[in-house]
Amino acid sequence: MSHELWRRLFSRDRGAIGARLKLDGDSYEIVGVLPETLETLYPQVEAWVPAKFSAESLTEEHRWYVDYTMVARLRKNVSLQQARAAMGIVAVRFNKEGFKFGIEVRPIVDEQVGDVRGPLYTLLAAVGLVLLVACSNVASLLLARNASRFREIAVRAAIGAGRARLVTQLLTESLLLSFLGGAFGLLLAYASLAGLIRMAPADLPHVDAIRLDSDVLFFTLAVSFIAAIVFGLVPSALSARTDLAKTLKEGGRGTGSSRVGRRLRSVLVTSEVALALVLLVGSGLLLRSFAKILDIQPGLIQPTC
Repeated sequence: MSHELWRRLFSRDRGAIGARLKLDGDSYEIVGVLPETLETLYPQVEAWVPAKFSAESLTEEHRWYVDYTMVARLRKNVSLQQARAAMGIVAVRFNKEGFKFGIEVRPIVDEQVGDVRGPLYTLLAAVGLVLLVACSNVASLLLARNASRFREIAVRAAIGAGRARLVTQLLTESLLLSFLGGAFGLLLAYASLAGLIRMAPADLPHVDAIRLDSDVLFFTLAVSFIAAIVFGLVPSALSARTDLAKTLKEGGRGTGSSRVGRRLRSVLVTSEVALALVLLVGSGLLLRSFAKILDIQPGLIQPTC
């Protein structure tokens, strides 16, 4: 039975397994409850009964009308390829009786997501590239900002601050900046979520399930933390490597920028341009594909009155 029917009739009592339920005059034993997360696949179904085959339904003439969908759980340490091979053997044995049936095994996520899985991964990759461009830009700004603080860093080092403490201070600033950016992104997503759902295509599966939950929060925190560490550690470490005598003697003139820092800024700028070019080319290809789809003639004749 469905999770909703289990809740309504048995108040989620585990003792319902083994009980009997009468449907259309027939009595059935309850052998399981469908997980709540899978009910979106069958929103109108409350109970499943064993399939009944007749001699007529198994004939070659009617076999094209037979289409059964079953949900199963893979055994431990059994891969999807192994399950497909095993069900292929079952189909071969079944067809020895003169039938011509086929068995298809696919992940349930394909049934839940449908044909939008590829475009969603493409969108995720595009968002990842935008994140890399933004992080590279912020890393360049951090290098430039820290270069103007070389005298301050040198004074701190001169009065006893170790390199680890200097790196920790600069990295803390990077973490604060990253988490503020993540928080602003969450607020922007919360404010625009309703509008984006209304703009979604009508055939997009599980649109009603789109929401900001704890998984989104933890993912945003993890991405913010990783971005701060990866793109903030190197600028902080380079800024902490200062020549005290030279920096204090110059009085902050010339910003104390090292050759390594200048080279890193050049690499970051080059990476930004390369990633932006990839995004530009990908966007152009997507727009071109969309335009070609609009130009396809479906072959239907427009009825006239």
